[in-house]
Amino acid sequence: MKLSRRMFLQGAGGALLAIPTLPSLLPRAARAQDEGGTAPVRYVQWATNHGQYPEKFWPAPTPSSEVAGGVRSMPLRDISGPLSEVLDASFDPLRDRINLVRGLDLMVEQNFHNACVPTCASWPRVDNHVPEHSHSVDSILEQSDKVYPSPVAVPALRLTPGVNSSYKWGSFSWTTRDGEPFKLPAHDSTATAFDAVFGNSTGDSPLVDPVVTARVRLTDQVIEDYRQVSGGSAISSGDRQQLESYMDLLADVQRRMQLQAPECTPPGQLSESDFDVLHRNAIDIAVAAMLCDATRVVAYHAYQGSPTLYEEETFHAWAHDDRNLHAPMQNWRYRQLARLIETMDSFVEANDRTLLENSVVYAGNELSDPGHGGSHLQSMPIITAGSAGGQLVTGQYIDFGGRLLNNLLVTLFQVMGLGPADYEREGVVGFGDYAGRDRNRYAEWLSDSERRRPLPYLFTGA
Repeated sequence: MKLSRRMFLQGAGGALLAIPTLPSLLPRAARAQDEGGTAPVRYVQWATNHGQYPEKFWPAPTPSSEVAGGVRSMPLRDISGPLSEVLDASFDPLRDRINLVRGLDLMVEQNFHNACVPTCASWPRVDNHVPEHSHSVDSILEQSDKVYPSPVAVPALRLTPGVNSSYKWGSFSWTTRDGEPFKLPAHDSTATAFDAVFGNSTGDSPLVDPVVTARVRLTDQVIEDYRQVSGGSAISSGDRQQLESYMDLLADVQRRMQLQAPECTPPGQLSESDFDVLHRNAIDIAVAAMLCDATRVVAYHAYQGSPTLYEEETFHAWAHDDRNLHAPMQNWRYRQLARLIETMDSFVEANDRTLLENSVVYAGNELSDPGHGGSHLQSMPIITAGSAGGQLVTGQYIDFGGRLLNNLLVTLFQVMGLGPADYEREGVVGFGDYAGRDRNRYAEWLSDSERRRPLPYLFTGA
C-alpha cells in the first residue's frame, strides 16, 4: 500500500490540517512493511543481588585460548556436565546462545552493597545504595531516537516481580532528576505490567488520564493558530519551515500521549500460586511486549530464592556466611533467567532469526564474591545471551583478565546503535565511574579512546 507523504491532524474546530509525515504516525502494519523483513535489536537487562561464590558460579575449567590481546576463551560446549552448581542443566540447551563472561572489574574505594554496579558501572560513596553516576543503560536507551525512531507505549518495561521497586534492592534502574540521583520505579505486579503494555480488561489505553486528556486538547487547539499563521502572506519561507518543524514536534508529543495498546494478542496469564508462576507470567509479558514492538528495552530484576521463599535477611546472611545455602538460592534465580532466554529463542521473526538472536540479554549481579574478605567488585559474574543481530559472538566462556566492566556497557550501547554523543553524561568520557583504588592497575584502559572501545572478541562489529 502506497501511503501519502502528507498526514492530517484534526483541529478543535473540525478542520483537517496537512502536516509532514511523521514515522510515528504510520500504521503499525505500514511500519513493518516499510522495514522489509528486518527486525530491531532489543535490549534486556536482568539483575539480581548478593553476589556469587566463585567456586559455585564459574565452571571448573578456565579459558585458555588467547583470542585477543589479554583475552582468553573456550567454547561452552566443551565443558562437560552442568556449567556449574548455580548454572545447572537448564542452561545446557542454551550453550550456543549465551556467553559466560569473567574478568571485568569496577574501580571502587569501598565494596558497598549497591543496586547500581551492573547497570550504571558506578559505586556509592556512602553505604546507601545510591550511585555516583546515576544513569543506567536502560534509562539511556529509552530516551534514544536511535532505539525508537517512532514512539512506543512503554519505552522501558521495568519488572520487579513480587518485590517493591522502592526497596533498596528493588530496582537497578537509575537516572538523574533535578541534578540528583533518582531510582526509576518498576512494576512489582504482573497485572500492572500487563496493563501498561496491553491496556486493561476494558480495552482502555494504559496512558489515558485526565491530565493527558487536557494536554491533548491543548495540543489540538494550537492547530487553528498554525493554519492561520502558516497560510499568511507575511511569513517567510524560513519561518514557515521552522513553524512546521515545531508542529511536527507537537504532533509527535500528541501521538505519544494517545498511544493505544499494541495490536497484538496478549499472552495468557496463569494463576499465580507461587513465585515460579509469578516469574513465568512476567517473562511472558516481557517477551510479548518485545514481539509486539510495544517496547525494545526490558529491565528485569529477580530476587526470590525458591518457589515459596523470599526473606531478605536470611538470604543476606547466607551470602556472607553459608555458601552451601547461598548457591541453591542463586540457582533458583538463574533458572528464571534460563527460562527467559529459552522463551525468547522460541519465536522466529521476519528476518528468520529468533527474538533472542535479534536481541542482547545482559545478566549481572550487584557483587562478585560476597564472602568476608572477598573481592566484591572484581571479576563480576556476567552472562550475555543473543547476538544482537550478529554483532556479538555467542557460545563462549570468556575471560577478559581484569578489564573494566564499563566497557561492557559501552559495548551494549554500540550494538543498540548509540555512539558516545548519545550515551555520555555529565562530562564523563565513556560510561560510569572511573574513580577508585588501584588506578595504576587499570591505567591501560583509562584513556579516552579505551573508555569508548567495545570489548574485543565479544563484539564482532558485524
